[in-house]
Amino acid sequence: MTNLATNLKNDIYTLPDGSLAVVRDLADTTQACEHAMKAQLGEIVLNLSRGVPTEATIWAKWKPLQFEAAARALLLTVPNVTAVKSFNITRQAGVATYVVVIQTAFGNAMVTGEFVQ
Repeated sequence: MTNLATNLKNDIYTLPDGSLAVVRDLADTTQACEHAMKAQLGEIVLNLSRGVPTEATIWAKWKPLQFEAAARALLLTVPNVTAVKSFNITRQAGVATYVVVIQTAFGNAMVTGEFVQ
């Protein structure tokens, strides 16, 4: 698959030659997983049942196993993801950080990110 690439601010961007940056295969699947993890439960207008439940499992009460279960289920819905190999989440001083290793049809990749309260 091929999609538009996004930068650290989640914006599409152009290359020096003026063309839009794209991602393919492993990079595309990894980026799709990053986007899925950033989507909060209830904020996807056309499907309020999708997204990760950060409020209920990280901020209202620390429930890392429930967060992990929901995130794993969500990641497995991303096209070309075949398994979630490992999942680690920590919380300190109002910041929750996660590191996930996914297995895809194109190889393994790491997805990292954080939520700030």
